[in-house]
Amino acid sequence: MSSEKNIMRTSLFLSIIIGCFFLLSCEKEKTDLFKKEYFYYTFNFEKIPLYLYLSEVYIQFNHSLTKEETKKFIDKYTFINNNQTSPRINTENKNLKCIINAKDTIQLVSLLKVLNQDTISYAVPVFTMINNDPKTYCIPINEILCDPLISEPELIKIISKYNLTIIKSKPEHLYYKLKINEIIAGFEPLKIANSLNETGNFNYCCPNMIAAGGVIKGILTKNN
Repeated sequence: MSSEKNIMRTSLFLSIIIGCFFLLSCEKEKTDLFKKEYFYYTFNFEKIPLYLYLSEVYIQFNHSLTKEETKKFIDKYTFINNNQTSPRINTENKNLKCIINAKDTIQLVSLLKVLNQDTISYAVPVFTMINNDPKTYCIPINEILCDPLISEPELIKIISKYNLTIIKSKPEHLYYKLKINEIIAGFEPLKIANSLNETGNFNYCCPNMIAAGGVIKGILTKNN
């Protein structure tokens, strides 16, 4: 009987240890979000590195908001820093950049999911092309630019698996613009563009971006 109790205690102890390691590993994975190097492919499969910029988030609304309406939106979320220098509101383009409070940064992915459940167009993280250099900021938005090596019917078949639609096409100029119809966690523009590129069905396939200077590696982008 005593031997059985010892076995049970040992099993319980091991379960607790394994559970602790699992929790610590999850926390480390979340923390490492800001140490990780992200990327997107451009021409000739060149990998362009990107880095999360602090805990800055870009939100695109469905319609223009007044400053009062924007403040009301921000005040709903305790994790958004609402100090004097943040957020930066662009009412003309229906968007804002805001900063997640430092203590909440570890939950960035979860918070992006929360924001994307609101009545907005989408919320995505802000990146830089040089680590911690705000002058090189870039924001992958809900659009993908590509030059397919397949016919348009074949393209439509492939992109439907990713819930994408064609919003602009100029095949004679080697150019298609695709819309991501649903963003949930904010990282979809990078993940989907990279996934499509890796099929080998594209000359290039990259996220459209709002970026410093308006052009990144020869890809035309929106300018904020």
